[in-house]
Amino acid sequence: MYKKSPPHRRPPAVDQFRGQAWLPRFAAPWRYELRLRPDLITCSFTGAASVLVDVSAPTRFLVLNTADLAIDRASIRFQDLAPTGVSLFEEDEILVLEFGGELSLGERSKKCTSSVWKYFTKKKEVLEVDGKQFEQLWGYCNFPNCKQRYRAEGVCGTTAFKNHLKSKHSIVEGQQQLKVGKNPGKEQGEGRGEDSEEDNEEAKDMESYPDIMDDADEL
Repeated sequence: MYKKSPPHRRPPAVDQFRGQAWLPRFAAPWRYELRLRPDLITCSFTGAASVLVDVSAPTRFLVLNTADLAIDRASIRFQDLAPTGVSLFEEDEILVLEFGGELSLGERSKKCTSSVWKYFTKKKEVLEVDGKQFEQLWGYCNFPNCKQRYRAEGVCGTTAFKNHLKSKHSIVEGQQQLKVGKNPGKEQGEGRGEDSEEDNEEAKDMESYPDIMDDADEL
């Protein structure tokens, strides 16, 4: 009597990227923008990252270098697409993102964004100073009859936006973020707590100074 052999299972598609000396060339990250908030007491930090990726061949995967990071997977976006699979391989120090379909070719930005943008709309405006024109990015509140706006760029992040939602519209939103703690690699989806008075003052001060807009407007 012959025993039926178990069906052959193909290894997961993401395993093809393990044990490689280099990142794959079909989608190469070439610019990382980081916004970090260090905590000197716990020796950790929270923050957000925006990665500019050059997609040169058809693919539904993105592979990025990652080491000792605890990532909020729900906050990851490639343009408007959310990955269908997120695999973190600590021994290879890579993060593999799998999408439901092929990504469009060209330069795209994979970013982690704040949830306040469900309630604000970004608009670019031109400011003239000493005969020179500069572009500024502003966020306008989407609520009816509310004309409040805040600068949508700079080191102040989305503090002023969150304070406005809380005080004027009774909305309290946790910010989606990349987080590094004492347990690297463990998922953490925490929101930030209350902003300090110092943070609030910093956000107000930033609204008073025109900045030259950088070529990346993600927060």
